[in-house]
Amino acid sequence: MKQLLVIAFIFFTAHCFSQAIPKYGFKIGANFADLTFEGKDVADTRNGFATGFFINYSINDKFKVQPELQYSAQGSKQFRVEYLQLPIMAKYVVTKNFNLQLGPQVGLKIHEFQDGLKNLDYAAVGGIGINIIENVEFDIRYAFGLQQIFDDPNVFQDSQHRYVQVTIAYTL
Repeated sequence: MKQLLVIAFIFFTAHCFSQAIPKYGFKIGANFADLTFEGKDVADTRNGFATGFFINYSINDKFKVQPELQYSAQGSKQFRVEYLQLPIMAKYVVTKNFNLQLGPQVGLKIHEFQDGLKNLDYAAVGGIGINIIENVEFDIRYAFGLQQIFDDPNVFQDSQHRYVQVTIAYTL
């Protein structure tokens, strides 16, 4: 059921913004990830790789919507997890060179599926973007996991992903 809702949301988003002229691009960067257990950071931080593609739709001069597809290395040193993620970021342009970002994200685990971790992950993501030069943007985001990541909640109760992502994006 969750997968069906995600697919419906993607098609709805694409249809809503099909009138805007999109801009395409790619990004590359790093994640600084850990896991929380019962609201406390108890796992060692994992430094990982992040890369992906995006489509940027301008709604008007101040608002943009940017769906992305990205690979993301997350988890911790003890629980290494890789995801194929779909964040859909709303971007508010504060000035020509500065924007605020906020949106939901769903991630599909892309390695071993029977490892005790859930195959889907959901997060709320917020961040800022700074245009360095034309077509090049520096982004820093914080992702806050919204669900228990282990299949068995008795293993680690109330455990979620948390990470800071730093990327450089290039718009074609």
